[in-house]
Amino acid sequence: MRTDARTGLDDLVRIGWALGHLRADRTEFATVPIRLFDHRVPGVGSTLVWDEARSAALWDALGADRPITGDTRIQPVAENPAPTDPARFAVRVDDADVAAALRGGGFVVTDTSATAPAQRPAGPPVIRHATGQEENAATVAAALPGARLQADPTLDAVVEVAVGAQPVQVKAVTFDRNVADGAPVTADRLRCAEAPAAAGAARPGSAVEPSGRR
Repeated sequence: MRTDARTGLDDLVRIGWALGHLRADRTEFATVPIRLFDHRVPGVGSTLVWDEARSAALWDALGADRPITGDTRIQPVAENPAPTDPARFAVRVDDADVAAALRGGGFVVTDTSATAPAQRPAGPPVIRHATGQEENAATVAAALPGARLQADPTLDAVVEVAVGAQPVQVKAVTFDRNVADGAPVTADRLRCAEAPAAAGAARPGSAVEPSGRR
């Protein structure tokens, strides 16, 4: 939307009133797909670089008045998606082969096979994680199909993998930050910030700004 010198308060009120009557499931939000989230430019600093092909598909869909949600040119569907970046957290693995395979898939791995039990327990790998590390553990689980997740309050931010006697398959995972930071979504699926409980809390029926969108 573009305004000019003739745009007045009445115009803005009419636009706001009209937007307020749009159906949530027919209203879409998105952020331009990003290829580089921290591209450093001398004299400027950190910048964002658009994903050329995916952003072009976004403008094409908008120009043709087509829905952008569900358009795989804008938001491709990964074969094995990961909820977090495997390069941003640490994993300890007590099997050398599994450790090497995960490291080759982009995980930050410490090989603890030297202290592994001589007799492996029956069953699939067990992924242990501390409270708050559920999403990182889910990323490891995506790479180890059939693994069991187990919360362990004694752990820190490191996710631990204990390999059992069952053969282990290690699969490549795909982390796409655009999924968390602006993938196309309809307004009825936006997560909104909770109204504050203290003084100044929103009155019933008042709007709460959606979180995670720009």
